[in-house]
Amino acid sequence: MKYSPAGRPSAKDMLPDPTTISSYVGSKARKILESLLEEIRPILRMNGSGITHDFWEEKYTKISCLGCTVHYMYWNSELRERLLLSSEWDSVDWKTCPVVQKSIFRKLQKNGLEEEDLKLCTFVTDQGGNIKVAFRDSDFERINCAGHLLNTCLQACFKTEAKSQFPMPAEAVPTLFIINQLKSLVTHCKQGARIPRSRCWLQS
Repeated sequence: MKYSPAGRPSAKDMLPDPTTISSYVGSKARKILESLLEEIRPILRMNGSGITHDFWEEKYTKISCLGCTVHYMYWNSELRERLLLSSEWDSVDWKTCPVVQKSIFRKLQKNGLEEEDLKLCTFVTDQGGNIKVAFRDSDFERINCAGHLLNTCLQACFKTEAKSQFPMPAEAVPTLFIINQLKSLVTHCKQGARIPRSRCWLQS
C-alpha cells in the first residue's frame, strides 16, 4: 500500500480494484437469485403466482427498462413479492408484440425460469396495445393492472383541457387542487428520502 508524504494511505490505494468489485457483485447476485429460485420454483409449479410486468424510461438518459416482479403466497400463509428481473431494453428492438413476448420469456429463462415454471402464473400489465396482443397470442393469462386502470380513470375525470369533450365540472376543482397538493407532497418526500426516519405529515 502506498502512503502519501504525510504518512497516510490515500483513499484510491485503499479501495479494491474495480474488477474485484464487479466480480463480487456478480457472485452475490447469482447467490441471491439461486436462493430465490429454490424458494419460488416449487410454489410456482404447484400454485402459480402473479407476475407484474412494466416498461419505464429513465428520466435523464432516456434509457428504456423492463421489470418483472413475482407475487406469491409463501406456503399459503405469507404474501411475498420479489424482483425477478430489471434490465435495460435494447434500443435496437422495437416494443412490437412478437419482440415483447419473446424478450420477456427469454430474459426470465436467462434468470432460471422456464415456461414450464410459469404455466400457472398470471401476468399483470398495463393496457398497452403491444403488451395486450403479445399475451393474447400466448398460452398465458393476462389481466389489467388495477393501479393503471385507476390512474386512467382519474385522468379522464380531471381533464382540464378547454376543448375536452367531457369538461371537468366546477365541483371537481377542489378535488383536483388536493390531488395536485398530494403530488407535490410525494415529490417532496422523494427528494427528502435520504434523511433517515424522516416523516411527512398531511394536515387537512
